[in-house]
Amino acid sequence: MLCGKPIENNPVRIEDDLDSAYLFDRKECLEMFRRLRAVYGENLKGFIKDEQYVSDPFWDSVLPTKQEILELHDEEGENNTFARQIVKPEEILELGLKLVKEAKNEILIMFSTSNAFQRQERSGGYNLLKSVRESNKSIKIRILTPYDDRINQITKRMNDELGIETRHILDYLQMMVTILIVDRRYALIIELKDDTKTSSYDAIGSAVFSNNKSLCISYVSIFESIWKQAELYGEITKLQNQIKLQKNVEKSYLISVARGLKAPLIPMTALAEIIRSKNLDRDRQNEFIDSIIKNAQEIKETVDQMVISEY
Repeated sequence: MLCGKPIENNPVRIEDDLDSAYLFDRKECLEMFRRLRAVYGENLKGFIKDEQYVSDPFWDSVLPTKQEILELHDEEGENNTFARQIVKPEEILELGLKLVKEAKNEILIMFSTSNAFQRQERSGGYNLLKSVRESNKSIKIRILTPYDDRINQITKRMNDELGIETRHILDYLQMMVTILIVDRRYALIIELKDDTKTSSYDAIGSAVFSNNKSLCISYVSIFESIWKQAELYGEITKLQNQIKLQKNVEKSYLISVARGLKAPLIPMTALAEIIRSKNLDRDRQNEFIDSIIKNAQEIKETVDQMVISEY
């Protein structure tokens, strides 16, 4: 999508409060521009400058939708939104369970530590998500969690059996809170008090629960940003492994070639030494020279094959 000044057939023009006129070649671009403006406000002009391509799906997932923008404007004059603190662990866990069960479209979960993930898994987290999936085949569930071997096995099972997407958080991106976002409408932010505890009741501190749209979208943006970084890191790791594998293949190939070249060189060297050190009749010399030429020809053919394979 292009937010700037493209000149194509039937461009859409918009005059806005940023004192600039922008042209868009498609209505989808205009919609993306309005979503960006809803987030950046007066800072948008500095963000897009004269022209700016915005095509990464990342933006589509992070920016509020048209409906959410309307809801944000509605919230400004209403008092039906809330953000309240919950201090009792049993109330926090009960609320989290209720939110997950009642989710309609999307569940986003970011665990603070690997222990936090495993505490939930031991308390029936997998079966809970399984029941949600069975009752709602279309719901989108994504989980961000630190990595360890056991978590890797569990998340692979989640993906294979339940179609739940997971990414592993890099160490420097970990936060001491677990975040649950449901349908981009409800956010539950749970403080980690003591990660050494085996029970979630003992491990968590207080929590903040809110249905404030702007707050929920802010946490969605955090989730999506970390998700994107984890995805890019995975791609980089995959590429590094491919390069490493390719280097190993090339190394093995070179070793094989070196052995192939060395094999005919040994008799060639021996025959040359015999010719030089002994008085041989003409027929015997010709026999040894023919053998040397044959081995040299084998080396030449090997080198020719290497050159051809490069092209």
